[in-house]
Amino acid sequence: MKIKFIKTNHLYPILFVCLSLFSGNSFALGSLGHKLVCQLSYQHLALEKQQTVDALLEQLPQKHKVAINRYNKLLKNEKITFATACTWADAIKKHDDYKQFKTWHYVNMPRNTNAINSNTCEKDCLPQAIIYHTNKLNKAKNNWGKSQALMFLGHWLGDIHQPLHVSFGSDLGGNRTKVSSPDGKCTNLHWVWDSCLLYPDKNNEQEWLRLLNKQWPQTSSPQLNGKLPVWQWANESFNLVRRPDLGYCIQKGTECVIKKEELELTDEYYKKFSAILQQRIILAAKRLTQLLEQTL
Repeated sequence: MKIKFIKTNHLYPILFVCLSLFSGNSFALGSLGHKLVCQLSYQHLALEKQQTVDALLEQLPQKHKVAINRYNKLLKNEKITFATACTWADAIKKHDDYKQFKTWHYVNMPRNTNAINSNTCEKDCLPQAIIYHTNKLNKAKNNWGKSQALMFLGHWLGDIHQPLHVSFGSDLGGNRTKVSSPDGKCTNLHWVWDSCLLYPDKNNEQEWLRLLNKQWPQTSSPQLNGKLPVWQWANESFNLVRRPDLGYCIQKGTECVIKKEELELTDEYYKKFSAILQQRIILAAKRLTQLLEQTL
């Protein structure tokens, strides 16, 4: 597998800016990825827990049901599933009432960071968001409070398993790392990992679910006992993102430095890292299932 670096021509910066402005997938694990995490999790929940999830989603305020369906390009009265509900945190990101949660979708570190722990961020970041909304789901006194915590939690489990949501702030987690990709769609590395790695064979959602369910028994995840290992989960992504073959950065002294040139990603890159992203999605779903079994 080869990743080579090439010089950009004068048109690429313009193209990058234009596509970035219109890309909804450049800032969070893409809609398909989130739906796969939550649908897999739902399918492996006990029937009683599935019914609890269904009841909470059925009672969502109508405007939030409409927002979820609009985001997923569905009819406004379409029934809300846990899969579509897990995109809610992106659907309401620009709403004034939820702007405070924008930074909760990721955790950014300085370039000389080697590992992530509870001192990395004390609040308003992805690992802390999982802890916060797990507690909210467990202790909320009303259905709307529980519903919001449920939808946030499903979303956060997807995000923390996408490596570039646990990366460096200086290039916005790969949003400024330009790429030339086989699909011709994704123009930055974050976007590749959010979305395009899930479309190498143009699989639809149901095909992906069948494929991932076949892999489910081979992916192990220790049972959760007490304290949430969110920093371990974050470090899994952080270790992945610093792998030389991922192409994001190269270790120089104490810092992992991002290349300034454009990355040319190959079909081999897509095949290799699509398989890794599939494993991350399964892990996210397994861990979400355990969390919901314990807190609902």
